[in-house]
Amino acid sequence: QGLEVIAEQTTKPLLLQTWLDLRDGVNAGDSLSGGMRRYPKIFPALVLSLVEAGETAGTLDETLEVAAIQLDREDSMRRRVKAAMFYPKMVVAASIGTVVMMLLLVVPVFADVYKTLNADLPPATTALIVLSNVVVKWWWLGIVLGIAGAQAFKRWRATEAGGAKWDQWSLKFPVVGILLRKIAIARSMETLAGALKGGVPIMKSLQISSDTAGNTVIRDAIRVTMDRVQYGAQIGDELKKSGQFPLMVTKMIEAGEQTGDIDSMLMEINRYYERDVEYEVDKLTRMIEPLMTILVGTIVLFVLLALYMPVFNLGKAFQKSG
Repeated sequence: QGLEVIAEQTTKPLLLQTWLDLRDGVNAGDSLSGGMRRYPKIFPALVLSLVEAGETAGTLDETLEVAAIQLDREDSMRRRVKAAMFYPKMVVAASIGTVVMMLLLVVPVFADVYKTLNADLPPATTALIVLSNVVVKWWWLGIVLGIAGAQAFKRWRATEAGGAKWDQWSLKFPVVGILLRKIAIARSMETLAGALKGGVPIMKSLQISSDTAGNTVIRDAIRVTMDRVQYGAQIGDELKKSGQFPLMVTKMIEAGEQTGDIDSMLMEINRYYERDVEYEVDKLTRMIEPLMTILVGTIVLFVLLALYMPVFNLGKAFQKSG
């Protein structure tokens, strides 16, 4: 009945059919987790493992609540990061568009005037006119190369080697790298806490946690830890050896392992990183806004100065001749 109620409230055809199939499967004697596993693109690994653990322990309502909380927190973090990145992307796009329009429409007019006057052009103006001529003549090639470059980068990043290399570089970016590391750690620790709280076995919890980190460097560190934990190693100790996790994280996990309350410690880590990530995102937004303004202002100022420098020189020449 619960699955049928959900299906009745669903407006998307794909999800509607999914819930109806789950309802029919459960009516036929299939388990809920077994039906969900047929739709891996809809139900993430964490949800599948929590549902399976809840079915085994008879606490499906509790594990579903844990899954809902985890998904809500992850979505909230994702939205905050996207919101922080929206303004810089818009500013960069607007500045590029402004410069391109000036090169296509404004600079050619000045170039024709200077050509008619046979004026001696400063190097900056000459370079700007050459760039304008290239853009006017080959603008279509720039679009083609831009699209091709973006697709090539996307495919390279989708490969295992390319994704790993990019994730390594991204963690070394100034300011942004610190934020990306904190986001990856927060996501992995949050998932690990939710899985353990829902009754998922430790090895399975570590595997799910590594898959949800969103960064191959953090993912691989957790996977190495997982391999060693199955032979008796401690999670906190192995994470510390990886060198990818702050001392505060590893120490709290070690304390949780010693007291047998690791899931509570992981939730404390998650709460700390939720606040910290929100602070870092706000700080990054406040830092980017003036930097973007200065960047756009500098570009526009350079273009205007390059265009009007010959005008100033002509005015001085006329004054001397008069």
